[in-house]
Amino acid sequence: MRVKFLLFCLLLSLVNYSVAQNGIDENLLISVEVAGKWGYIDKTGKMVIKPQFDDAFNFEENDWARVKVNDKYGYIDKSGKMIIEPWFEEVASFSSNGLARVKIDGKWGYFAQTGSIIVDPMYDNACDFSSNGLAAVCLNGKWGYIDASGEMFIGLQYDRAWSFDAEGLAVAEVDDEIGYIQESGKWGIKPQFGRAGAFMGKGLARVQLNEDKWGFIDRTGKMVISPRYDGAYDFSANGLCVVQLDEKWGVVDTSGKFVVAPQFDNACDFSSNGLAAVSLNGKWGYIDATGKMVIQPQFDNALSFAENGLAAVIQNGKYGVIDSKGKIVVKPRFEGIEIYRDILFAKDGGKWGIIDTKGAYIAKPQFDRVGLY
Repeated sequence: MRVKFLLFCLLLSLVNYSVAQNGIDENLLISVEVAGKWGYIDKTGKMVIKPQFDDAFNFEENDWARVKVNDKYGYIDKSGKMIIEPWFEEVASFSSNGLARVKIDGKWGYFAQTGSIIVDPMYDNACDFSSNGLAAVCLNGKWGYIDASGEMFIGLQYDRAWSFDAEGLAVAEVDDEIGYIQESGKWGIKPQFGRAGAFMGKGLARVQLNEDKWGFIDRTGKMVISPRYDGAYDFSANGLCVVQLDEKWGVVDTSGKFVVAPQFDNACDFSSNGLAAVSLNGKWGYIDATGKMVIQPQFDNALSFAENGLAAVIQNGKYGVIDSKGKIVVKPRFEGIEIYRDILFAKDGGKWGIIDTKGAYIAKPQFDRVGLY
Protein backbone atom coordinates (compact mmCIF):
# COMPACT_ATOMS: atom_id res chain seq x y z
CA MET A 1 0.00 0.00 0.00
CA ARG A 2 1.30 3.39 -0.91
CA VAL A 3 2.15 5.72 1.92
CA LYS A 4 -0.60 8.30 1.79
CA PHE A 5 -0.45 10.26 5.00
CA LEU A 6 2.30 12.74 4.25
CA LEU A 7 3.82 14.51 7.22
CA PHE A 8 5.72 16.87 5.00
CA CYS A 9 9.10 17.51 6.63
CA LEU A 10 12.26 18.08 4.64
CA LEU A 11 15.46 16.30 5.69
CA LEU A 12 17.07 19.66 6.36
CA SER A 13 15.07 20.04 9.55
CA LEU A 14 15.68 16.54 10.89
CA VAL A 15 19.22 17.25 12.02
CA ASN A 16 18.06 20.25 13.96
CA TYR A 17 15.60 18.54 16.29
CA SER A 18 14.63 20.74 19.22
CA VAL A 19 12.07 20.64 22.01
CA ALA A 20 10.16 23.69 23.19
CA GLN A 21 10.18 23.93 26.96
CA ASN A 22 9.63 26.38 29.79
CA GLY A 23 12.96 26.88 31.49
CA ILE A 24 15.93 24.54 31.56
CA ASP A 25 15.78 20.97 32.86
CA GLU A 26 18.82 20.71 35.11
CA ASN A 27 18.18 16.98 35.53
CA LEU A 28 18.16 16.33 31.79
CA LEU A 29 19.84 13.09 30.74
CA ILE A 30 20.74 12.26 27.13
CA SER A 31 21.44 8.83 25.71
CA VAL A 32 24.86 8.31 24.11
CA GLU A 33 26.66 5.38 22.49
CA VAL A 34 30.19 4.38 23.42
CA ALA A 35 31.84 1.28 21.94
CA GLY A 36 28.55 -0.23 20.86
CA LYS A 37 26.69 0.27 24.15
CA TRP A 38 24.32 3.03 25.22
CA GLY A 39 24.32 4.96 28.46
CA TYR A 40 23.26 8.41 29.68
CA ILE A 41 25.10 11.67 30.25
CA ASP A 42 24.06 14.93 31.85
CA LYS A 43 24.29 18.26 30.05
CA THR A 44 27.95 18.66 31.05
CA GLY A 45 28.85 15.36 29.40
CA LYS A 46 29.32 13.49 32.68
CA MET A 47 28.40 9.80 32.38
CA VAL A 48 25.53 9.28 34.84
CA ILE A 49 24.37 5.82 33.73
CA LYS A 50 27.23 3.78 32.30
CA PRO A 51 26.96 2.38 28.76
CA GLN A 52 25.39 -1.07 29.06
CA PHE A 53 22.33 -1.13 26.79
CA ASP A 54 21.98 -2.24 23.16
CA ASP A 55 19.71 0.76 22.50
CA ALA A 56 18.36 3.59 24.61
CA PHE A 57 15.75 6.31 24.25
CA ASN A 58 15.68 9.56 26.16
CA PHE A 59 13.62 9.94 29.31
CA GLU A 60 9.92 10.69 29.11
CA GLU A 61 7.83 12.94 31.34
CA ASN A 62 7.42 10.15 33.88
CA ASP A 63 11.23 9.95 34.18
CA TRP A 64 11.29 6.50 32.59
CA ALA A 65 13.39 5.61 29.57
CA ARG A 66 13.10 2.70 27.14
CA VAL A 67 16.23 0.56 26.89
CA LYS A 68 17.12 -2.57 24.95
CA VAL A 69 18.93 -5.57 26.40
CA ASN A 70 19.42 -8.82 24.46
CA ASP A 71 16.89 -7.79 21.79
CA LYS A 72 14.17 -6.98 24.33
CA TYR A 73 12.96 -3.60 25.61
CA GLY A 74 12.28 -2.55 29.19
CA TYR A 75 12.29 0.66 31.21
CA ILE A 76 14.76 2.27 33.60
CA ASP A 77 14.51 5.24 35.93
CA LYS A 78 17.06 8.07 36.18
CA SER A 79 19.18 6.13 38.64
CA GLY A 80 19.58 3.42 36.02
CA LYS A 81 17.42 0.98 37.95
CA MET A 82 15.41 -1.41 35.78
CA ILE A 83 11.75 -0.60 36.51
CA ILE A 84 10.21 -2.90 33.91
CA GLU A 85 12.38 -5.87 32.97
CA PRO A 86 13.19 -6.19 29.25
CA TRP A 87 10.65 -8.55 27.68
CA PHE A 88 9.01 -6.50 24.93
CA GLU A 89 10.01 -6.83 21.27
CA GLU A 90 9.16 -3.15 20.73
CA VAL A 91 7.81 -0.36 22.90
CA ALA A 92 6.49 3.15 22.30
CA SER A 93 6.19 6.26 24.45
CA PHE A 94 3.49 6.53 27.07
CA SER A 95 0.32 8.28 25.97
CA SER A 96 -1.39 10.89 28.13
CA ASN A 97 -3.65 8.17 29.60
CA GLY A 98 -0.62 6.33 30.96
CA LEU A 99 -0.66 3.47 28.45
CA ALA A 100 2.10 2.53 26.04
CA ARG A 101 2.12 0.34 22.94
CA VAL A 102 4.11 -2.87 23.25
CA LYS A 103 4.89 -5.69 20.85
CA ILE A 104 4.98 -9.29 22.11
CA ASP A 105 5.29 -12.35 19.85
CA GLY A 106 4.74 -10.16 16.81
CA LYS A 107 1.50 -8.61 18.04
CA TRP A 108 0.73 -5.20 19.51
CA GLY A 109 -1.06 -4.45 22.76
CA TYR A 110 -0.91 -1.86 25.55
CA PHE A 111 0.47 -1.86 29.07
CA ALA A 112 0.38 0.48 32.06
CA GLN A 113 3.23 1.86 34.18
CA THR A 114 2.46 -0.80 36.75
CA GLY A 115 3.77 -3.30 34.23
CA SER A 116 0.32 -4.82 33.76
CA ILE A 117 -0.90 -5.64 30.28
CA ILE A 118 -4.16 -3.70 29.83
CA VAL A 119 -4.90 -4.65 26.22
CA ASP A 120 -3.70 -8.10 25.22
CA PRO A 121 -1.24 -8.15 22.30
CA MET A 122 -3.43 -9.23 19.40
CA TYR A 123 -3.12 -6.53 16.77
CA ASP A 124 -0.94 -6.52 13.66
CA ASN A 125 -0.31 -2.79 14.02
CA ALA A 126 -1.33 -0.02 16.40
CA CYS A 127 -1.04 3.70 17.14
CA ASP A 128 -0.68 5.59 20.41
CA PHE A 129 -3.80 6.69 22.26
CA SER A 130 -5.15 10.09 21.27
CA SER A 131 -6.24 12.69 23.80
CA ASN A 132 -9.85 11.48 23.35
CA GLY A 133 -8.87 8.06 24.72
CA LEU A 134 -9.04 6.18 21.42
CA ALA A 135 -6.24 4.32 19.64
CA ALA A 136 -6.15 3.11 16.04
CA VAL A 137 -5.46 -0.62 15.70
CA CYS A 138 -5.12 -3.01 12.78
CA LEU A 139 -6.20 -6.65 12.53
CA ASN A 140 -6.21 -8.75 9.37
CA GLY A 141 -5.63 -5.73 7.17
CA LYS A 142 -8.43 -3.55 8.55
CA TRP A 143 -8.19 -0.64 10.98
CA GLY A 144 -10.53 0.49 13.71
CA TYR A 145 -10.33 2.14 17.13
CA ILE A 146 -10.30 0.80 20.69
CA ASP A 147 -10.79 2.57 24.00
CA ALA A 148 -8.42 2.37 26.98
CA SER A 149 -10.06 -0.84 28.23
CA GLY A 150 -9.42 -2.54 24.91
CA GLU A 151 -13.06 -2.50 23.81
CA MET A 152 -13.62 -1.92 20.09
CA PHE A 153 -15.09 1.58 19.86
CA ILE A 154 -15.09 2.00 16.07
CA GLY A 155 -15.18 -1.29 14.18
CA LEU A 156 -12.44 -2.59 11.91
CA GLN A 157 -13.38 -1.12 8.54
CA TYR A 158 -10.65 1.17 7.22
CA ASP A 159 -7.69 0.27 5.00
CA ARG A 160 -5.58 2.67 7.08
CA ALA A 161 -6.31 4.94 10.00
CA TRP A 162 -4.39 7.45 12.07
CA SER A 163 -4.75 9.08 15.47
CA PHE A 164 -7.47 11.59 16.29
CA ASP A 165 -6.50 15.23 16.65
CA ALA A 166 -7.47 17.39 19.62
CA GLU A 167 -10.72 18.47 17.95
CA GLY A 168 -11.95 14.98 17.12
CA LEU A 169 -10.99 14.28 13.51
CA ALA A 170 -8.75 11.48 12.25
CA VAL A 171 -7.34 10.71 8.82
CA ALA A 172 -8.57 7.39 7.41
CA GLU A 173 -8.37 5.60 4.08
CA VAL A 174 -10.72 3.30 2.18
CA ASP A 175 -10.32 2.04 -1.39
CA ASP A 176 -7.26 4.22 -2.02
CA GLU A 177 -9.06 7.41 -1.05
CA ILE A 178 -8.49 9.42 2.11
CA GLY A 179 -10.96 11.35 4.21
CA TYR A 180 -11.49 12.39 7.83
CA ILE A 181 -13.65 10.53 10.33
CA GLN A 182 -15.37 11.75 13.47
CA GLU A 183 -15.23 10.05 16.87
CA SER A 184 -18.51 8.32 16.00
CA GLY A 185 -16.77 6.62 13.09
CA LYS A 186 -18.85 8.56 10.58
CA TRP A 187 -17.13 10.49 7.84
CA GLY A 188 -16.74 14.15 8.71
CA ILE A 189 -15.07 14.72 5.35
CA LYS A 190 -15.75 11.97 2.81
CA PRO A 191 -12.85 10.04 1.24
CA GLN A 192 -11.72 11.80 -1.90
CA PHE A 193 -8.03 12.64 -1.58
CA GLY A 194 -4.94 10.85 -2.83
CA ARG A 195 -2.91 12.21 0.08
CA ALA A 196 -3.86 14.21 3.13
CA GLY A 197 -2.27 15.68 6.21
CA ALA A 198 -3.45 16.54 9.68
CA PHE A 199 -5.11 19.85 10.50
CA MET A 200 -2.32 22.10 11.67
CA GLY A 201 -1.78 25.86 11.81
CA LYS A 202 -4.90 28.01 11.28
CA GLY A 203 -7.10 24.92 11.13
CA LEU A 204 -6.12 23.96 7.59
CA ALA A 205 -4.91 20.62 6.24
CA ARG A 206 -2.88 19.86 3.15
CA VAL A 207 -4.62 17.59 0.63
CA GLN A 208 -3.78 16.24 -2.78
CA LEU A 209 -6.24 15.15 -5.42
CA ASN A 210 -5.10 12.29 -7.65
CA GLU A 211 -1.57 12.64 -6.26
CA ASP A 212 -1.04 15.77 -8.33
CA LYS A 213 -1.30 19.26 -6.84
CA TRP A 214 -1.57 20.30 -3.20
CA GLY A 215 -4.34 22.46 -1.80
CA PHE A 216 -5.84 23.17 1.63
CA ILE A 217 -9.19 22.36 3.24
CA ASP A 218 -10.77 23.56 6.45
CA ARG A 219 -12.34 21.28 9.07
CA THR A 220 -15.68 21.23 7.24
CA GLY A 221 -13.99 19.88 4.12
CA LYS A 222 -14.31 23.12 2.19
CA MET A 223 -11.47 23.61 -0.28
CA VAL A 224 -10.15 26.94 1.01
CA ILE A 225 -7.14 26.98 -1.31
CA SER A 226 -7.60 25.05 -4.54
CA PRO A 227 -4.98 22.42 -5.42
CA ARG A 228 -2.29 24.16 -7.42
CA TYR A 229 1.01 23.76 -5.58
CA ASP A 230 3.71 21.23 -6.43
CA GLY A 231 4.76 21.07 -2.78
CA ALA A 232 3.61 22.56 0.50
CA TYR A 233 4.37 22.66 4.20
CA ASP A 234 1.70 23.04 6.86
CA PHE A 235 0.62 26.54 7.83
CA SER A 236 2.80 28.04 10.53
CA ALA A 237 1.60 29.86 13.64
CA ASN A 238 2.17 33.15 11.80
CA GLY A 239 -0.57 32.26 9.33
CA LEU A 240 1.82 31.69 6.45
CA CYS A 241 2.72 28.61 4.45
CA VAL A 242 5.80 27.84 2.37
CA VAL A 243 4.75 26.33 -0.98
CA GLN A 244 6.32 25.27 -4.26
CA LEU A 245 5.05 26.35 -7.68
CA ASP A 246 6.79 25.66 -10.98
CA GLU A 247 9.96 24.47 -9.20
CA LYS A 248 10.25 27.65 -7.12
CA TRP A 249 9.31 28.21 -3.49
CA GLY A 250 7.34 31.13 -2.10
CA VAL A 251 4.98 31.98 0.75
CA VAL A 252 1.17 32.23 0.78
CA ASP A 253 -1.39 33.40 3.33
CA THR A 254 -4.57 31.53 4.34
CA SER A 255 -6.41 32.78 1.23
CA GLY A 256 -3.74 31.31 -1.05
CA LYS A 257 -2.42 34.74 -2.00
CA PHE A 258 1.33 34.94 -2.45
CA VAL A 259 2.87 37.29 0.09
CA VAL A 260 6.32 36.23 -1.10
CA ALA A 261 6.47 35.37 -4.80
CA PRO A 262 7.93 31.98 -5.79
CA GLN A 263 11.61 32.69 -6.32
CA PHE A 264 13.66 30.34 -4.14
CA ASP A 265 15.28 27.11 -5.28
CA ASN A 266 14.49 25.44 -1.96
CA ALA A 267 13.02 26.45 1.37
CA CYS A 268 12.27 25.29 4.90
CA ASP A 269 9.26 26.03 7.06
CA PHE A 270 9.13 29.07 9.34
CA SER A 271 10.78 28.60 12.71
CA SER A 272 9.25 29.91 15.94
CA ASN A 273 11.38 33.07 15.62
CA GLY A 274 9.62 33.91 12.36
CA LEU A 275 12.49 33.11 10.01
CA ALA A 276 12.63 30.54 7.24
CA ALA A 277 15.74 29.16 5.57
CA VAL A 278 15.76 29.58 1.79
CA SER A 279 18.13 28.69 -1.02
CA LEU A 280 18.98 31.02 -3.89
CA ASN A 281 21.59 30.36 -6.55
CA GLY A 282 23.18 27.61 -4.53
CA LYS A 283 23.47 29.51 -1.25
CA TRP A 284 21.23 29.52 1.82
CA GLY A 285 19.99 32.46 3.86
CA TYR A 286 16.89 33.38 5.87
CA ILE A 287 13.79 35.43 5.13
CA ASP A 288 11.19 36.93 7.46
CA ALA A 289 7.42 36.80 7.01
CA THR A 290 7.49 39.68 4.50
CA GLY A 291 10.05 37.93 2.32
CA LYS A 292 12.84 40.29 3.34
CA MET A 293 16.21 38.55 3.25
CA VAL A 294 17.29 39.24 6.83
CA ILE A 295 20.30 36.91 6.64
CA GLN A 296 21.87 37.01 3.22
CA PRO A 297 22.43 33.78 1.25
CA GLN A 298 25.99 32.79 2.11
CA PHE A 299 25.86 29.24 3.45
CA ASP A 300 26.17 25.96 1.58
CA ASN A 301 23.31 24.67 3.69
CA ALA A 302 21.22 26.04 6.55
CA LEU A 303 18.89 24.40 9.05
CA SER A 304 15.84 25.75 10.81
CA PHE A 305 16.27 27.77 13.99
CA ALA A 306 15.91 25.88 17.27
CA GLU A 307 13.91 27.11 20.25
CA ASN A 308 17.06 28.62 21.77
CA GLY A 309 17.37 31.02 18.81
CA LEU A 310 20.33 29.28 17.20
CA ALA A 311 20.66 27.46 13.89
CA ALA A 312 23.27 25.15 12.42
CA VAL A 313 24.78 26.19 9.09
CA ILE A 314 27.32 24.64 6.74
CA GLN A 315 30.20 26.34 4.95
CA ASN A 316 32.83 24.46 2.97
CA GLY A 317 31.58 21.18 4.36
CA LYS A 318 31.90 22.26 8.00
CA TYR A 319 29.16 22.98 10.54
CA GLY A 320 28.86 26.13 12.59
CA VAL A 321 26.15 28.01 14.48
CA ILE A 322 24.49 31.40 13.91
CA ASP A 323 22.08 33.48 15.96
CA SER A 324 18.84 35.02 14.67
CA LYS A 325 20.72 38.13 13.51
CA GLY A 326 22.97 36.05 11.30
CA LYS A 327 26.00 36.47 13.52
CA ILE A 328 28.29 33.45 13.49
CA VAL A 329 28.58 32.43 17.14
CA VAL A 330 30.39 29.16 16.44
CA LYS A 331 32.71 29.19 13.45
CA PRO A 332 32.12 26.40 10.92
CA ARG A 333 34.77 23.84 11.82
CA PHE A 334 32.87 20.75 12.94
CA GLU A 335 31.79 17.59 11.12
CA GLY A 336 28.29 17.95 12.53
CA ILE A 337 26.16 20.05 14.86
CA GLU A 338 23.04 18.92 16.73
CA ILE A 339 20.98 21.38 18.76
CA TYR A 340 18.95 19.63 21.46
CA ARG A 341 17.04 21.87 23.86
CA ASP A 342 19.75 24.18 25.25
CA ILE A 343 22.65 21.86 24.41
CA LEU A 344 25.02 22.07 21.43
CA PHE A 345 26.50 18.76 20.35
CA ALA A 346 29.48 18.96 18.00
CA LYS A 347 31.18 16.20 16.02
CA ASP A 348 34.91 16.19 15.44
CA GLY A 349 37.20 13.30 14.52
CA GLY A 350 34.20 11.04 14.22
CA LYS A 351 33.17 11.59 17.84
CA TRP A 352 30.54 13.78 19.48
CA GLY A 353 31.14 16.24 22.31
CA ILE A 354 29.35 19.21 23.87
CA ILE A 355 30.27 22.85 23.18
CA ASP A 356 29.15 26.19 24.52
CA THR A 357 27.80 29.03 22.39
CA LYS A 358 31.33 30.22 21.67
CA GLY A 359 32.47 26.85 20.38
CA ALA A 360 34.54 25.92 23.44
CA TYR A 361 34.28 22.33 24.62
CA ILE A 362 32.21 21.53 27.69
CA ALA A 363 32.80 17.84 27.04
CA LYS A 364 35.50 16.66 24.64
CA PRO A 365 34.47 14.51 21.64
CA GLN A 366 34.13 10.97 23.00
CA PHE A 367 30.68 9.63 22.07
CA ASP A 368 30.06 7.54 18.96
CA ARG A 369 26.44 8.61 18.67
CA VAL A 370 24.02 10.87 20.52
CA GLY A 371 20.38 9.86 20.93
CA LEU A 372 18.15 12.84 20.28
CA TYR A 373 14.91 10.88 20.40
